[in-house]
Amino acid sequence: KKINLQKANFNLGKIGIIQSNISFIEHQGETKFFSKNHLIVNNHIEFAKVFQIGTKKTKNIKSIYFNLEKNIGETDVIISNVRVNDMEIKNNKSDEFYLVKNIQNLRAYIRNIID
Repeated sequence: KKINLQKANFNLGKIGIIQSNISFIEHQGETKFFSKNHLIVNNHIEFAKVFQIGTKKTKNIKSIYFNLEKNIGETDVIISNVRVNDMEIKNNKSDEFYLVKNIQNLRAYIRNIID
């Protein structure tokens, strides 16, 4: 009742690459999607444009680590265990769970984490 995929790489155009370990788990009749991700930021200016953040704040960002979880059939995604440049986030923000409903939510959470 569990499927583990090998590493998957996703090209994000000018921003960079996401390396993911993906798995699907069936538990109590529900199928969940899990992934552990590493975003390698190749162009901090493009990253800043997409997430609407000042380029000064993204200048030193080289990588972002995060986990995704999603119930199959639902639209919301949960992001957790966020780390920037392999360092813990200030104020324990890395321990928080972020419920993402749309791109505006995601941008707000990214700005909250980076600030």
